[in-house]
Amino acid sequence: MAGGSYTGSTRILAGTLKMGIDHALPPGTALTIDAGSTLDLSGPELTADTLDNRGSIIDSSCLGAILTVTHPPQTVVLPRSSMAGLVALADQWLVLTCEAPDWCMGADRDQDGSADPDDFEHPALNWLRCD
Repeated sequence: MAGGSYTGSTRILAGTLKMGIDHALPPGTALTIDAGSTLDLSGPELTADTLDNRGSIIDSSCLGAILTVTHPPQTVVLPRSSMAGLVALADQWLVLTCEAPDWCMGADRDQDGSADPDDFEHPALNWLRCD
């Protein structure tokens, strides 16, 4: 099984769960991220059957990440933190209608509904580290 030896749902109650490999969750996983907790995709592609997200979804890698949810269909894309991340931000610059699940293809990093100067900090701080 791609996701290891466990089955069933995955719930992040507190802290950060860092994935780090593609398809780390077992097929059919119901994923819950409680308020104040974080899912760090850390670069892979991850799939969940359902998503109940009251926390944060981040990517601490330089690679970018994709979370695909099958029910209801949605895709959360977090662009690379390098120059590609800056390009994604430029493509969505000053859009005022960003919303879950993709937050303007990941450009709205602080998830406040707009791709604006506040979202520039993360890719700007990391572009040299990642390229």
